Amino acid sequence: MNQAIDSFLEMALELVYPTRCVVCERPGAVLCEKDIDSLVMIDHRTACPNCGAPFGRQLCTECMTRVGAEQFAFQEAFSVLQYNKAAEAIVLGYKNGNERRLASEIAMLMAASLPLEWRLWTDAITWVPADRKAFQQRGFDHMAMLAEELSTVLAINAFRTLFKQAKIDQRALTRLLRRANVSSLFSISEEVEAVVDRSINLLLLDDVFTTGATLDSASLVLAEAGFSSIRALTFARVW
Repeated sequence: MNQAIDSFLEMALELVYPTRCVVCERPGAVLCEKDIDSLVMIDHRTACPNCGAPFGRQLCTECMTRVGAEQFAFQEAFSVLQYNKAAEAIVLGYKNGNERRLASEIAMLMAASLPLEWRLWTDAITWVPADRKAFQQRGFDHMAMLAEELSTVLAINAFRTLFKQAKIDQRALTRLLRRANVSSLFSISEEVEAVVDRSINLLLLDDVFTTGATLDSASLVLAEAGFSSIRALTFARVW
């Protein structure tokens, strides 16, 4: 009975407020096929093996510094697509626009793009969590929901490993200031205490890779807790 009522209410809402694509606002789907096809995907084979930048092949210009290769606490990073206007609309529509149906769409894109070697490598999935303020504003942890969706698609267990403290908005900060801003951002969650074998291969999720500072800080805390094998997977790469 409750399912019938829910279905009726959903159909009624669809008539009044039809589903629209978050990118182009075309009615019919939360993410239309036309805009999915327009996304600029990153080829893992030609991406930077260190940070996942789309045009690296060996090491990209950001990772090759004057003092040698950029060092991260994670071993490798890969992003599904380049951060353009369409990707921005998807990310912001999902986490700030409360369009939670995008979680399954994003998870499917991530699963389809994930290199087979990464899929076989991964023992467990975890994520960069939202801080308390962001959770209260949005009403959900967008990366926790995405991890759950990806866990279902890949049939790989996902569990929380981190808590996150509030930070200054990073968008206007330089590369060095971003690193300083996230240096003490994370702590280990209680769920980690139940993990006996910490030599597992851990796939760490986040939505956007900009400088890698957030993922690096999260990976460092995980490494200090005993997780020595970490790879970072993000939906989009700013480049």
